[in-house]
Amino acid sequence: MDSKSEFAVIVCIVVHLNSYNYDGINVTVWLIIISGDHLAPLGDMIDCMLAKAKEVSIHHYENVNNIELIYSIVVSVLSSAGKIFVPSLHKGFFKFWWDENLSLRKQASVDSNRAWKAAGRPRQGQVFSERQTCRKL
Repeated sequence: MDSKSEFAVIVCIVVHLNSYNYDGINVTVWLIIISGDHLAPLGDMIDCMLAKAKEVSIHHYENVNNIELIYSIVVSVLSSAGKIFVPSLHKGFFKFWWDENLSLRKQASVDSNRAWKAAGRPRQGQVFSERQTCRKL
């Protein structure tokens, strides 16, 4: 696999990795397993695609189809590996202390901040005071 192929695979991996929560997993083991077993064959596909792309006779739609195929394989491999190696937690798991009172305070803070921005971000006055009060609660 040449450097262009490796770069393309790494870009696909990084784009997809951003959608997982990696607290408590061994990312190194996970990446070694999926890259060795499932992603290594993609290098040959990418090399072949790059070689064909240099030919004048290849059509643009064929390149697009190849890129989409490789991307879908990478996404499938990463999704499968994520289901195996990445623990899934329900939304809000790490905020067990969050309650309705905090939700109301946060909403008041967001609302007062929006009002402050709509008023031109004044440095004094009632809108400014309301914003500061909500931020400190």
